Amino acid sequence: MFDATQVAPADVWAQIEKDLKDAIAETNLPDRIPAGDEKARVTKGAAHALLGKVYIYQEKWAQAAAELALVNGTPA
Repeated sequence: MFDATQVAPADVWAQIEKDLKDAIAETNLPDRIPAGDEKARVTKGAAHALLGKVYIYQEKWAQAAAELALVNGTPA
């Protein structure tokens, strides 16, 4: 029951990247925090920031700079 094989870290990072890219591509993810009942909803900016952080952890500096520039509004 507890003898599950551990997945390689590269596979985990690849899945996280895919999930974040898919979330960013979704048309129903808001650009800004909506008012009312959806105050805690994740925005596209939050997904870009998380993806940028994922790239930093993997030392993918150029990709991290590009994602974080989208959040900060600065050219990459």
